[in-house]
Amino acid sequence: MDLLVQLKQVGFRYRGARLPILKDVHLTLRRGDRILLRGRSGSGKSTLLAILSGLAPEYVGGTLSGVREIFYHRRGVVLQNPEAQVVTPTVEEEVAFALENQGKDPGWIRRRVRETLEALGIGHLADRHPLSLSGGECQRVSLAAALAMDPELLFLDEPTSYLDEESSRRFFEALDLLHPDTALVVVEHRLEEASRVCRKAYRVEEDGTLKESDFTRGPQELEGQEPAARGKMPLFGEPAPAQRVATFAPVLEIAGLSHKWPLDRKGGQKGSTKLFHDLHLKVSAGEVVALLGPSGAGKTTLLGKISGRLPVEKGRVFIQGKDIAALPKEAFYPLFMLVPQNPEHMFLAETVREELVAGAAELSKEPG
Repeated sequence: MDLLVQLKQVGFRYRGARLPILKDVHLTLRRGDRILLRGRSGSGKSTLLAILSGLAPEYVGGTLSGVREIFYHRRGVVLQNPEAQVVTPTVEEEVAFALENQGKDPGWIRRRVRETLEALGIGHLADRHPLSLSGGECQRVSLAAALAMDPELLFLDEPTSYLDEESSRRFFEALDLLHPDTALVVVEHRLEEASRVCRKAYRVEEDGTLKESDFTRGPQELEGQEPAARGKMPLFGEPAPAQRVATFAPVLEIAGLSHKWPLDRKGGQKGSTKLFHDLHLKVSAGEVVALLGPSGAGKTTLLGKISGRLPVEKGRVFIQGKDIAALPKEAFYPLFMLVPQNPEHMFLAETVREELVAGAAELSKEPG
């Protein structure tokens, strides 16, 4: 049977919401279909993907209306945040996990895992903990776990939102491994990359309906604003003399910083690999510095050491001339603010209001 899933007059309302986020959606997916779901942020793209993949309302609070018919038996799902899908301590076990739950032969599983990892270029990561990897590497592990099951239908929910351009390109290139009969549903803002693998596009409109679209980005999708091109924008020519730059001691200094990731299953140093070595950096007040490099180069690890989230085993880090290794937490944290790749790592409360109140309360505390 070619038919995989069919939606007729489908709508969805989240628990506690006044209005449905989706309504009167009609969609049919068959073997080999490759479609892109697009729309403005918050329009309901991920919700529609969750409905198609059987995650909503089964695992998402809300009410589904209309008719949804699912005919597929094997499906793979790769989420926006790869860390949310990690359940095992090594990459090899992560890819094997679903296959083991299906009761496959252990010898066949080992071969399948090895073949899939090698095909995606991450065979050398087999013994690493998935959460020790870069965002791009971890996302490829999630894709490997999905591909290893030979899915009839693969769902990708903004899989490159945490990745740089090069990692995104490599991720979409890996989809060339899909069997021609494997159907694909992608939610993605990088339209150029998505157009490489998708043959048809649909847009979730502001009223919650679904309409066939193309791969051209409309101006209204940029930051959710009305396009400036609708009117004339005056241009003003005013002198902008540069201010005299004063010389200050660096606000951040890195001296001889090195890092190795342990590769053995127990997390020890045996067989560890050098990520970066003898780094030196000085950043003065007012400077804006970009850390560039391919996925897995150590950019996030370096920020983790500067911010105190990772220990400094070799080398020293100074902020405003103070060695962070000698600073108590209450003295260090006011000096540094980190916005991580995954914003969920920052959240402590259950609601936005509670989160803001907690932050304001922390700022109001007297030093010491």
